[in-house]
Amino acid sequence: MSIRRSAGILLHVTSLPGPYGVGTFGTSAIRFVEALAHAGVRYWQVLPLGHPEASDSPYQCFSAFAGNPILIDPDVLAATGLVTSMEAEDCRIDADPRTATFGGAADGRASLLRKACSRMDGETRAKVDAFAADQSDWVQDYALFMAIREHFGGLQWWVWPDEGLRRHEAGALESFAAEHADDCFYHLFVQYEFSRQWTALKTRANGLGVLLFGDMPIYVARNSADVWGHTALFEMDEQLAPLRVAGVPPDYFATDGQLWGNPLYDWEAAARDGYTWWLSRIGHDLRQFDAVRIDHFRGFEAYWAVDAEETTARDGTWVDGPGMALFSRVAALFREARIIAEDLGLLTERTRAFLEETGYPGMRVMQFGFDGNPVNEHLPHMYPHNCVAYIGTHDNDTLSGWLAQEESDTVRLSAQYCRAPEGPMSRVCAAWIQTLWASVADLAVATPQDLLALDGTRRMNV
Repeated sequence: MSIRRSAGILLHVTSLPGPYGVGTFGTSAIRFVEALAHAGVRYWQVLPLGHPEASDSPYQCFSAFAGNPILIDPDVLAATGLVTSMEAEDCRIDADPRTATFGGAADGRASLLRKACSRMDGETRAKVDAFAADQSDWVQDYALFMAIREHFGGLQWWVWPDEGLRRHEAGALESFAAEHADDCFYHLFVQYEFSRQWTALKTRANGLGVLLFGDMPIYVARNSADVWGHTALFEMDEQLAPLRVAGVPPDYFATDGQLWGNPLYDWEAAARDGYTWWLSRIGHDLRQFDAVRIDHFRGFEAYWAVDAEETTARDGTWVDGPGMALFSRVAALFREARIIAEDLGLLTERTRAFLEETGYPGMRVMQFGFDGNPVNEHLPHMYPHNCVAYIGTHDNDTLSGWLAQEESDTVRLSAQYCRAPEGPMSRVCAAWIQTLWASVADLAVATPQDLLALDGTRRMNV
């Protein structure tokens, strides 16, 4: 499905204002989509909504499918009657409202959700059971994973002391599930409530003409229900350790490359399985969102593989990915899908040909355009229609912060290009945004930080 010419805003849910430490699916989210609709903004882009590990990074999560419990709004939960308004208010956090407080939010939300789960009636329990049946391809494994992890004090799954549980053996899992049924059910309930609140928000947004634009990391964390439950789909040895891990090779900005450390997929095994896990994952995200960006999309054509014992990404090798063998299946199953390919970084002619064959729009980032090359593909006059264009993404500083750090020649060149006036940063940012939105890109996305001309202390994803 094509993306007709539109404007978008990139803001993760956790950046919304509110009293609960981070933004939620509650009143502030509803007001935000109402404001977008009033302004004629068609897309709200967010970062991954997954349940993150201790780092709080949405790109390193316990599951490729499960939602982050801290996004559940206490007031919306209280409206069900499972908790009181006073109990919801106990989740309020007295902290700087300009920053997210992840740890306190997670603790408060877990306590509130435990209370709600313990009080549910038969009707709610039946709804949770129906949700679990509908999401059977992932949610039972996730609930078991989280319950076992808690049982063993938060240990990573590959060091769990019970070998049967560690190796995902059916008998061991059945015994644990029977003995810890309440703990497993709690995690099913949390995911049900996450889905219920998100669906209500999406319904409201879509009713106002606002489409929700999600983000899918290509790789999953080693300490995830996905790797634990599907070790055959990853490059693992007999001791359940990765043989090779993900990264990107050295470049001008990183002389040692980037060593991400995620387990690599065994694409031959995935092909033999008919790409079942991948189709389930992509289908899940396409149902959850109206459009989905797939991160590091070039990794499906060829990816950088590094031996697991290496300490840098310098000594890796390029390995062919599945290419159209996977995405022809995606196209056949999800004919109306809006998929955006994150195609930033090193692209070969073969990679570009693969991207063109998929037909997916790629990305352009204005901040990357001012190197003195007049035909740099990130300059707005070089954009194709079939792309999503940004001033900067979640990986970039705010425009104000970026300009403060750049060389004077870059600042001068960008000011000339955007016809940015001298004076307040608000006028400079407005000139950049006007230049971006005047391009032929089908979708142009800005951040609230740049709309408000905020400096680098207000960037997200740090």
